[in-house]
Amino acid sequence: MKAWLLEKELPLVVYKDYTIGFDVGAEMKEKSREGCFQVDWGSQETLNLMMSFFSNLEARIEPCSFSLTLERNGDGGTGQFVLTPLEVGGLVLDFAIYQERTLRLLQRHTLSLSVISK
Repeated sequence: MKAWLLEKELPLVVYKDYTIGFDVGAEMKEKSREGCFQVDWGSQETLNLMMSFFSNLEARIEPCSFSLTLERNGDGGTGQFVLTPLEVGGLVLDFAIYQERTLRLLQRHTLSLSVISK
């Protein structure tokens, strides 16, 4: 998975909205493989996933979770969410990716960012 800050402003400023993009199929596209998730694709061409986002500091994350359909070749696994830090400090975003049907955790990633006051 790859994640990036669209505004490209670091450090983050408390109470300001930031858009974070992500691509859960990036590794599959780069390496032309489907083994990034430990799941049996069988004859399926798509995998329904649920992503959830958490933060160690107080923050507003919208949406805090959503569903997406990942194709076997890695397409379709992209999205964005808005992060608004509500306190100053070292913010750690936790991305959890689940198989939607079973709610089995497939991958977990973190992104560390600094938050300052204005």
